[in-house]
Amino acid sequence: MSKYTHTPNDNWYWAQAGGNDIEEMLELSLTHFKEEFENIIFSSNPNRFRYHLHKAILDQIFELDIELLSVARDKISNKLIAWHWSSKDYTPWCDDAMLCARIAHVDQTLSPKARTFIIGQQIEQWIAFATLHNMPIICSSSIRPIQGGFLKLHENYGFIVRGSYAYKRITL
Repeated sequence: MSKYTHTPNDNWYWAQAGGNDIEEMLELSLTHFKEEFENIIFSSNPNRFRYHLHKAILDQIFELDIELLSVARDKISNKLIAWHWSSKDYTPWCDDAMLCARIAHVDQTLSPKARTFIIGQQIEQWIAFATLHNMPIICSSSIRPIQGGFLKLHENYGFIVRGSYAYKRITL
């Protein structure tokens, strides 16, 4: 068990994302991360984002090994404080299934320690999901300009970092 593993002592709980979470997921993303992706090349389209979230949540319900979307909520206020989304994909150079982390968002007003624990717990969920569904590779990346701590956390979990990408081969 990692020092970041979720315990009953954490001030938050994790749950599978559902349709009722989408507006808060969108709000957290736009509040804390919109500037980062718009400053690259993207423009935000909240309705398109909602569509993709709804579709992924439906896939998560009916196609159990395709999508993983989880939310973390504060135990007292029930406020959404983090969420992540990963999807099954395939590497272009072989037939290995790969879990690709698409989004890992955390409320940036939380303490650095809480954010680190939450991201560690997100990574642990990716590893568990990939193991459960026989995906031998996990890929995570970052578009953030300052990403050293995020990628260092991946290295602590045995990922190999190449630029802004982190890869892990897991034993099935």
